[in-house]
Amino acid sequence: MESKENIRLKQLRTQKNKKGYEIAKVLGISPQYYSGIEKGKRKLTADMVETLSKFYQVSVDYILDTDFSQETIVVTDKQLLENYRVEIDGIIASEEELVFMFEMIRKKRELFKDKEE
Repeated sequence: MESKENIRLKQLRTQKNKKGYEIAKVLGISPQYYSGIEKGKRKLTADMVETLSKFYQVSVDYILDTDFSQETIVVTDKQLLENYRVEIDGIIASEEELVFMFEMIRKKRELFKDKEE
């Protein structure tokens, strides 16, 4: 039976455009065993979760999280820079890129401020 954990693993894998056999290789297990994990027929070990966490660059909690709520989380730009990593097109954005993005948003708001009023 598929659990939210198994769904999360499949989402992470497909977001990275990886095949099951590639993830199995990262974990040092057979593709059949990994397929069983995604299908909920087999369980991840703690070592596997840690390896996947590092591979996907997400927290262990994210992999194991059972809360898929659509709650909106509001963070400031400073909080985002200090506490989170932002992935864009499969690549973690640098602090410099994020600061640039914040500045672009501010400039856009300034440009369109008059049109909105």
